[in-house]
Amino acid sequence: VVHNGLFDLLHLYDKFIADVPQDIQDFGKAWLEQFPLTFDTRFVAQEGRLQVFKHLGGLNLDALRSQLRGQSKLKVQRCDESTAPGSTHSGGYDA
Repeated sequence: VVHNGLFDLLHLYDKFIADVPQDIQDFGKAWLEQFPLTFDTRFVAQEGRLQVFKHLGGLNLDALRSQLRGQSKLKVQRCDESTAPGSTHSGGYDA
């Protein structure tokens, strides 16, 4: 599970599996051969923005958490509760 993690997946593939294929379709096939279940929460939120989540805010993790907290069947919590209140994850800032 990643959030807006294409660069992370490319980096992992390059460093631990093989050279990254030049074509994105070839990369997708090669990745799924190694990891058949991969979820990008930002992509899921973006695709389900109107139909599933009724999402009115942004697509960052903090906005998604706020939106999903009201769902009775879901338990949503931060992985790192030590993060200062109001701060959001800025994944990819160092890519």
